[in-house]
Amino acid sequence: MIMALLFALIGVIAVAYAHANLAHFIAAPSGVHATRAVLIVVGAAFGYVASAYVQHDALRWLMFVAGFGAVHVPPALVLLIKRARHSPKS
Repeated sequence: MIMALLFALIGVIAVAYAHANLAHFIAAPSGVHATRAVLIVVGAAFGYVASAYVQHDALRWLMFVAGFGAVHVPPALVLLIKRARHSPKS
């Protein structure tokens, strides 16, 4: 339970950071919208699969949030690296 809570917390932070900073590094507004849509759809699918095998309702939602956030961790790390390197919009 504590590990699931930790993964969910990390995931929520990654989701917030990724979606807040996408527009700073993607030039076209349509690219920002497309990236957000892909992240949300894939995150929702991954969260559904992560929560499908859990028995308790509270833990099921926690696993959904952890799975949703797990999809956002790699883009958040890429955005952190781009920020550190002062990369322009692409």
